Amino acid sequence: MIVNGNDMAKAKGEKNYLDWVMKQSAERYHKGMLRYPFTGKIASRKSVKARVDFGRWIADCPDCNGAEYVNPGDPFYCLSCGNVTLEGFGREVIWPKDKEQIEAELMNRPVNDRVGANDVDRALKAKSVYPGLSRSWNPGESVTDLKKQLKEAKHGL
Repeated sequence: MIVNGNDMAKAKGEKNYLDWVMKQSAERYHKGMLRYPFTGKIASRKSVKARVDFGRWIADCPDCNGAEYVNPGDPFYCLSCGNVTLEGFGREVIWPKDKEQIEAELMNRPVNDRVGANDVDRALKAKSVYPGLSRSWNPGESVTDLKKQLKEAKHGL
């Protein structure tokens, strides 16, 4: 599986991604770790792009260069800096139009060492059979690019 924010939230015992982020941001705010808790609302002036990093849908924070899980339909909120330039407002997440095909192609990449307590844990601990060919995707890469990468890895190129 390619893990998204909902998957991670449920693995942590929360109902969904948005509830998990709200709870985490409130806890960090009350501990003085964040200047702003998550408002639950989206700021219209900024967005981030979703990407896959070693089997995880994440987005990079333009404020602190951190990265967080993302979930389709939910805003991005950085639990490291609290979206500090947006004063706790979320960012729209831009998803690729061919998300399902990207996920399917990444799942074609064979892995081993799939041990873990649950599906999320196993997905995060999966190691590529082919060195350097992780289950990762970046905006700008096409499904054809992903297929080519796998073909090259199989032939040792």
